[in-house]
Amino acid sequence: MIAALLLVASLVSAAEPARAAASGRTPAVVEPTAPTVTDEARLFQQAGAAYEKGRFAEALAGYERLAAGGRMSAALAYNLGNTEWRLGRRGFAIRWWELARRLDPRDSDIRYNLALARSALQDEEPSAWEALDRVLTVNELAWLVTVLVWLIAGLAGVALWRDVPWSRWRRFVLAGLPFLVVLAAWLALRAGDLARPWGVVTAPAVEIRSGPGDQFPVGYSAPEGQRILLLSRRPGWVEIGVPSRSLKGWVVDSAVTGL
Repeated sequence: MIAALLLVASLVSAAEPARAAASGRTPAVVEPTAPTVTDEARLFQQAGAAYEKGRFAEALAGYERLAAGGRMSAALAYNLGNTEWRLGRRGFAIRWWELARRLDPRDSDIRYNLALARSALQDEEPSAWEALDRVLTVNELAWLVTVLVWLIAGLAGVALWRDVPWSRWRRFVLAGLPFLVVLAAWLALRAGDLARPWGVVTAPAVEIRSGPGDQFPVGYSAPEGQRILLLSRRPGWVEIGVPSRSLKGWVVDSAVTGL
């Protein structure tokens, strides 16, 4: 069991990227080859300058090229969301802000923008995980679980090596086990939620049909920016679930984008 917990903790810890150290909150234009740190800072500033001058399409192109370099950060995702919002693309803005929130769940600007964008959506409320992420991030949970596992295992190993009676050291082990179980369960559930195929409706008011084709009737519609689950795919179509409304159906694949 301890080995399994260590594996989950290390995988989740490695999966969560660190927030970029670039100053300011505005990305930049990336070269076809992987840019150096100096290039990234320059490109970040160039895109920021375009944004400040109201050249949002140019700024977006720069941000997207920088994102294509593979070094995503909360600052970059935040600015991508801001630029998409300025261009009137609420769905893409929400997608980027949601990614930014995952990378830096305690950032008040990210949370404010995301709440503002969601306020126009019916039945779209922040999940309980968003509040819990501000208490302990996934990365912090992974480290805590790892430390507790090694601490308990270390205490047990030293006690056995020195032939200390169980009655003398069991209280230390038993005191740590409840915390380990709670944190490990929290980590497993959060990692499982993050691993789900979340997406966002990025087209204006998409029609959701009962099957993968125009011949199937429309059951309901989902507004741009609605958070969804991507369940399965057929050529040109995606089956989605809408957890906030306990509904599912099919939409054209160009209408949704995964996180």
